[in-house]
Amino acid sequence: MKGYDLVLFDFDGTLYDSETHFTTYIDMICEQLEPSHADQLRHMYERTREGQGILRVGEWYDPNAKNSKPFDENNSSAGKYYMGDYWWIIYMLGYTIGATEQQLTDSFFRTRDYMMTHTDEIHLVLGLKEWLQHAYDAQHPIVILATNSPQPDSVSILQQLGVYPHFSQVICNARKPTHAREILEQVSSRHHVPPNRMLCVGDHYFNDIDPALAFGADTLFINRHHVSHPRKSTYEVETSEELIAQLTQIYTSSTNP
Repeated sequence: MKGYDLVLFDFDGTLYDSETHFTTYIDMICEQLEPSHADQLRHMYERTREGQGILRVGEWYDPNAKNSKPFDENNSSAGKYYMGDYWWIIYMLGYTIGATEQQLTDSFFRTRDYMMTHTDEIHLVLGLKEWLQHAYDAQHPIVILATNSPQPDSVSILQQLGVYPHFSQVICNARKPTHAREILEQVSSRHHVPPNRMLCVGDHYFNDIDPALAFGADTLFINRHHVSHPRKSTYEVETSEELIAQLTQIYTSSTNP
C-alpha cells in the first residue's frame, strides 16, 4: 500500500460514528413547529431511517417533486440538492413540511451547541484516537482536519474528545465543495506536500472525495450509508472497523516508505 505525507480528514461522520445528534436536530426543529407539523416531521424522519421515506442519502432532492431520486446520467442534477448526509436529509424534510430557513438554521446551531455540552454522546471511531496519537508522536504523516461545521463548536468538541492537539491544522467553515479546491491548494502549499502524497478521508462524496480526486490526491471514502451512485475513490470502506483497519495499513506504509 502507498504511503502518504499528509492525511486530510473531514469531521462529522468521519471521526465519529454516533448519530444521536440527528435526533436532537429533529427535536430542536419540532420545538418551533405546530404539534401536527412536529408529529409529521418525526414520522417522516422515522420512515427515512427505515429506508421507506421520501429522501435517501446519496440521492438528489428535487424541490418541485419534493422527493429525492437516484442519479441519472440522462437527467441533469441541476437545481437539485445532493443528500450527502442526514444533516441535509433533516433540513430538507423540515423544508418539505413548511419549516422556514431561519427555523432550520437556528435549530442546527442549537444542535451544535448541545453537542458541545454533551460530548459523552459523541463516540470517536474506535482506535482513531490512538492512530492520531501515533501520527502525532512520529510527526508523520501530517494530519489536517477540514470541516464545514462552525469553528466554536468544532474546536470545543475536538478539545473535549482529546484529539484537537493531534491535528497540525484545523480548518472550520470550510464551505466544501465550493472552496474544496482552494483548501487543498492551501494545505498542499503550506505543508509542502504534493497532491500525489496526500490522502483525503471523508463520508460525503461530493464534499470530500470528488474534489480531492480532481486535485490529484488519493481518497478514502467512508460509505456508511451505502450510496449507490457512480463514484471513484482510491479506497472505500463501509464501517468504522474497516476504516481503522485501512488507516492502520496506511500508517504503516507512511512510516515505512
